[in-house]
Amino acid sequence: RNDVHWVESKQVEFIDVAPSQMVGISAGLIPFLEHDDANRALMGSNMQRQAVPLLITEAPIVGTGLEEQVPVYSGMVQRAERAGRVTYVDADVVEVEGKRYPLRKFTGLNERTCLNQTPLVEVGQRVKRGEILCDSAATQNGILALGRNVLVAFMSWEGYNFEDAIILSERLVKDDVYTSIHIDEFDVEIRETKLGREEFTRDIPNVSEKALRHLDENGIVAVGTRVVPGDILVGKVSPKAKSELTPEEKLLHAIFGRAGEDVKNESLEVPSGVEGIVTHTEKFARKMSLTEAERKAYDAEIHKAEKKGQEVIAGKFSEFLAELERTIGRHLTDDDGREIRSLDDVKAIAKYAREFEDHFEKIDFRSPQKQADARKVIKDLWPVVEDAIEETDHKINSLKRGEELPSGVLQMVKVYVASKRQISV
Repeated sequence: RNDVHWVESKQVEFIDVAPSQMVGISAGLIPFLEHDDANRALMGSNMQRQAVPLLITEAPIVGTGLEEQVPVYSGMVQRAERAGRVTYVDADVVEVEGKRYPLRKFTGLNERTCLNQTPLVEVGQRVKRGEILCDSAATQNGILALGRNVLVAFMSWEGYNFEDAIILSERLVKDDVYTSIHIDEFDVEIRETKLGREEFTRDIPNVSEKALRHLDENGIVAVGTRVVPGDILVGKVSPKAKSELTPEEKLLHAIFGRAGEDVKNESLEVPSGVEGIVTHTEKFARKMSLTEAERKAYDAEIHKAEKKGQEVIAGKFSEFLAELERTIGRHLTDDDGREIRSLDDVKAIAKYAREFEDHFEKIDFRSPQKQADARKVIKDLWPVVEDAIEETDHKINSLKRGEELPSGVLQMVKVYVASKRQISV
């Protein structure tokens, strides 16, 4: 304590890059930290780490300057990988000169909290490399915003706020000031049992049509459905042993014979205490477990992804070629002498795009200056084409490979339900 010495600068061997680096990020966000008791500062740091993302957040009026830096390096926001002009924006994706930045919508985080990215940029806006393109769970205009700026009074209120108790205004609840969205994840599996194979289906015994109205043909709840406790999320039936039949069922079988399969209802239902809207559903399956109809649909999905990928690659490659041809002052042709950009076959253009790097060395630029200009165009625009090729290959390979499920599991369905939680004491 108070052990401070003045020395010449040449005797100093190590210094901090910035005074703020003496403490951690959480502590560095506390204004006037030097006036805090150590225990209070520790408590404040932990409370910031445990902050719940709110429906609507506000950047703090009083800050330390770290609020703008934390989101940039948090990995929770999308940043521009290179400078350029914004060409497309919607709720799901931001595109900057061909580079797509998909936004994460209602994604579950730790403790069932929710991440919902919203775009900050507009079409036509120019962005710098590293600039934030969207707001995240706890940011406002790219600035860390863990809560709201509310009016706080330190006063007695007829004894109701004795010791650690607090009093909240009714308006905080009414206006959703401290309301947050939470994501609950529910999953159900089907396996091969001794009695037969379980199945996802909409045809569930002893369940009314009204209870099944929001299920699709596979028995999975539709996205956007508001659900309450007891509602069916995924319809599932499993084979029933003879010993499990009730006397009534045995009588019916004796009269009518085996008119249908002996199955029991094992559907996934909304548990008590959960009420919200279905935001997303996912179905995973091993290839071997698919029916003939499902296999055909699966192959059609792969074909559709390949076709769409080729269209995207051909489009980006054509834009790249147009700029390259404008730079060198003539049209580029394939080995048969046909102009590449005039080809009607999207598949052929996409194939040429994949082989372009091999053909580049064969191009006659006719002057060193044009060759230098062409290399600059390639350096700036070719990464856009590469991104399209990489994204297409990744998607198709994922579809062809199928899902990796736990041992014994044939299919799995996950359902995500978003529920609104208001502040309560």
